[in-house]
Amino acid sequence: MIELAAKNGAGIVAMPELAFWPWFPAKIDKQAFHLAEPADGPIIETTCKIAAEFSVAIICPLFESDPKGTFFNSAVTIDAKGSVLGKYRKAHVPQLPSWEEKFYFAAGDNGFPVFSACSLNFGVLIGWDAFFPEAARALTLSGAKLIFYLTAATSANQDVWERALSAMALYNGNYIIRVNRTGGKEPSFGGGSFGMDPLGELLDHPANDQEGVMLFSIHTDAVDLHRKEWPFIRDRRPDAYRVLVESEMEKREGTKE
Repeated sequence: MIELAAKNGAGIVAMPELAFWPWFPAKIDKQAFHLAEPADGPIIETTCKIAAEFSVAIICPLFESDPKGTFFNSAVTIDAKGSVLGKYRKAHVPQLPSWEEKFYFAAGDNGFPVFSACSLNFGVLIGWDAFFPEAARALTLSGAKLIFYLTAATSANQDVWERALSAMALYNGNYIIRVNRTGGKEPSFGGGSFGMDPLGELLDHPANDQEGVMLFSIHTDAVDLHRKEWPFIRDRRPDAYRVLVESEMEKREGTKE
């Protein structure tokens, strides 16, 4: 599929959340930790070779084990020469039936990095991150014009994903590409991958529930025009947003004062 995408003009290829594994977070099982790999392990090493072979940047999902014995739900970004640009570790980790992720993954500890490939600055978010506007805004303020969301969701809430990410695109003036898993049982993943422009409009009909490749064209001038016509970033009030970064202790102390 990476080869197919590259031969049809793709400059950056993204895959769904934890794409190389069965959905082990559906249940709690200590044996599943044996599936984890370091960020320089066989999966990333192989993907780097594929990126170089087809001259395409790749966003590669990873069940990551770090040297300290901590585990993360990660995505490694590789450039078209096969070099690792960096990685993102999922910041918002859910604990829900069939998504027992807090058992497996620590919350990401490396912020919201922005990567550059094909003359485009972009960020990567994973799954549950989609419902936290701070993550998308952080990437936007760091220069991202496109955000990839790697997800693992059923078809039952497709409309919720579309509404949430439409808002993210509009408020930040970014393109958004959501890449979702398909197949599986208990849960069964719904596909429905899609792209959105900076106004939050779908670029095409969402994909069906079959494996496949979707291609989208990104125009950075559309991002610049949107942010000029809808200057949400310009008119922010960071001085008024203290409550967003206060700890619970600071809030309590402020109340006492």
